[in-house]
Order: sequence, then structure tokens, then C-alpha cells
Amino acid sequence: MPIWQIECPNCGGRESRLISLRERDSNNGWVPCAECGTLTDARPTAPVVHGGERTLRVGGRTFSSAAAVDAYAEKAGMVPVDKGSDAYKDLMHRSAKGADDLARKHGFRDAADRAARQTPEHAAQHAKRVLQQKIDRYHDKHGNADKMTVEQALSKGKEAPHGT
Repeated sequence: MPIWQIECPNCGGRESRLISLRERDSNNGWVPCAECGTLTDARPTAPVVHGGERTLRVGGRTFSSAAAVDAYAEKAGMVPVDKGSDAYKDLMHRSAKGADDLARKHGFRDAADRAARQTPEHAAQHAKRVLQQKIDRYHDKHGNADKMTVEQALSKGKEAPHGT
């Protein structure tokens, strides 16, 4: 369930609130302002992952409520970004550039090429490379006695060594 930023055009009230997608969509994307009840458009601020006790995890931190997220964001100087703003466009550009750079690192032309050409075989090869790197790091620390190849480790159903 995501956190939605609600800014009322009528009374100027501003809050963040947990609202399910089903609840938001049942009102065609409009939610009532907590202060005056005016229906207003809500913007997503952060995806939320619920833990066992329904805590909010946003940006690597855990919060007990949407109000705690608001307090943290205000203290840290964070502000909501409007979808059409220059800051939003810059954020999307940097995200796309990062995805393209990562795709090139893995041998693709860009992120779109990676999405189009990614096959189960390619994913398996990548998993083997990652596993081999973990095995190598483990044995760099602990010596090479009984060092396995990736194929040996996979055939025995083993994962990468712990502590890598």
C-alpha cells in the first residue's frame, strides 16, 4: 500500500496518508481532505512494504506511521516533486541513465535492448557469474582449500559461501 501526498486546494491542508490502490480507484483517484472533506487528487510519494507489525519502510528507514514519514521528510528537507516539474524530469532522466549504464555493464546497448534480449539463458549465465564472484571473494579471504567451481556448487545445490 503506497503513501499518498494529499494537498487540498480548498483549505491548503497537506498530509501524507496510507491509501490502498483499491480505495483510491473506487473514487476515480480522488480522496477527501482530512480537514475540510474536499475531494482532491492524491500523488504517490513512496511505495510501502509492510513488515509483520505493519511498519513503513521508505528509503531504507522504518517508520511507524505516515505522519512519522512526513516529519522525517520535513526534517531532511525533502519536498514532493510534481510530475511535470523540471526536478521530476531530471530525476527520471537520471534514473533512465542509470538503467542504461547498468545494461551496458551487462553487455547490452541500453535498458530497452536488455529488456528485449534478456533470455532465461542469459539470466542463468549472469547468475553463474555472480556466484563465481562470491566464491572467489570467499576463497580470497579464507584460502583455496577445497575450492569449488560454479558448476560443482550448483550440482550439489549449494549457494555462495556465507560471509562474502
